[in-house]
Amino acid sequence: MKKLSVIILLLIIPCYLFGQESQPIKNRSKKKYIIYSKDTESKVISELPDLRIIDISFIDNNNNSVLEGGEQGEIKLLLKNNGPGNAKEVSVDILAPDAEKAGIIIDNNITIGEILPDNYKEIRIPVEAESDISDRNYLLELLAIDENGFKSKTADLTIKLSSRLKPDLRVASAIFGEDAGELFQQNFPIKLSIRVKNFGTGIAEKATVKFLLPNDNCVMLGETNTYFIDKLDPGNIQEFLYIFTATSRYTTDTIPVKVSLSEKHNEYGHDTILVADLAPKSPDIVKPLDDVLNLKGKYYALIMGVNEYDDEYITDLDRPLKDAEKVYDILTDFYTFEEENVRYLKNPTRGDIISAMDELEREITENDNLFIFFAGHGFWDERSDKGYWLPSDANRSNTVNWIRNTSISDYMASIKSRHTLLVADACFSGGIFKTRRAFSMPDMAVKRLYDLPSRKAMTSGTLKEVPDKSVFVEYFVKRLEENLKKYLPSEQLFFSFKPAVLNNSDNVPQFGIIKNAGDEGGDFIFIRR
Repeated sequence: MKKLSVIILLLIIPCYLFGQESQPIKNRSKKKYIIYSKDTESKVISELPDLRIIDISFIDNNNNSVLEGGEQGEIKLLLKNNGPGNAKEVSVDILAPDAEKAGIIIDNNITIGEILPDNYKEIRIPVEAESDISDRNYLLELLAIDENGFKSKTADLTIKLSSRLKPDLRVASAIFGEDAGELFQQNFPIKLSIRVKNFGTGIAEKATVKFLLPNDNCVMLGETNTYFIDKLDPGNIQEFLYIFTATSRYTTDTIPVKVSLSEKHNEYGHDTILVADLAPKSPDIVKPLDDVLNLKGKYYALIMGVNEYDDEYITDLDRPLKDAEKVYDILTDFYTFEEENVRYLKNPTRGDIISAMDELEREITENDNLFIFFAGHGFWDERSDKGYWLPSDANRSNTVNWIRNTSISDYMASIKSRHTLLVADACFSGGIFKTRRAFSMPDMAVKRLYDLPSRKAMTSGTLKEVPDKSVFVEYFVKRLEENLKKYLPSEQLFFSFKPAVLNNSDNVPQFGIIKNAGDEGGDFIFIRR
């Protein structure tokens, strides 16, 4: 009987044990382990992260540490994991009470990602103020938290809010020509210089200054009637120049010019109407410019491009002949250069160039106009302060067949044209100029420019080596082709494409008077067909 009782007891105990759920097992080791034995998996975190916001600041657009109505800024904080474990799926919670009521736009949660032990992350949180906020101090609270719930301490940040500081854009002063109140003639350029000032207390951003003429019988002569101001601080001034004229069809005694000022908010710019007085009409003024200019002479051109050099040590080029062809086509197709008066020399030798110059010297009269174009290698010798063109038969080891720019200047003086314009896409340009012009618009009317003899040059730049692909020629031709004006002074042409060359190459194009060649202040006038 006793044996039977023992057997039954031994059978009951295992059944009881197997019928119970498993219980947590306590680990008594000295290491700090947390063991979860629910289900069949255990998750062990042996090295914990320690998130800390160690630096926090606020930056606004105008850097005055005040968030003004309509302004944007950002909260900048430095978050560090100071613990030995990885912080995964970290985010920053922003506690912004009554943000909508306060006129603050800010995200409440920013996802950061993982931060490794002893690593930093710089976090920028955009914040924007509505346009109608009021003056106050606004308190924000920020904390960082990872996927396991490990949090940083809360960091407080107070942002000072202010109602919008308003700009006030107005025309501060305006001058027509040299003196206010001057009478101007039709068909002659009129200059309007204005100064725009921000009289307000806020920054004027993305402002526009636009000049508007009364009708189609008034014509803009400058490059643009619209200027843009990225930012104009309170009290600051910017100056603008607008050039226009009235045609002979204009019948009113005055020309009202509207100056329209606007900015980003379209609220703080004030338009102004300025009035130029016209002199009474006279028969001389209303004559067509073709008659006024007394165009008795012809337009001659000498166009040269050198691709191939006899000397194997002088690098052949790919572009000069193509560029020369473009210049030839634009002059003969669009401007008053007849083909029989245009010489086109392909890969000319020194003898070819000198012979062509000699022929022009014999043929051209004081009523004629001469355009010369050269594209190819050039050389500037800094030791002797001399520049050269390199014809196709130039030799690198001696200058026998090189052409000095002083020789070119001598030809410019001896060819008795009314106007001569030299355009060179070569690196010889430094010493040919007497002076270089700094202004982008001639002061005189077209007739006066044409009356006075001129010897001008424009060159591709001051680099020791001009690139084979010429940005200078590209924009020179492009502006000639796009030009819609009947009469285009060379100085206006140059300053219309100079910015494009500066923006798209390392070259600094030059324009000026040729040394000792007889310039009297006029200009070469391109006349469109």
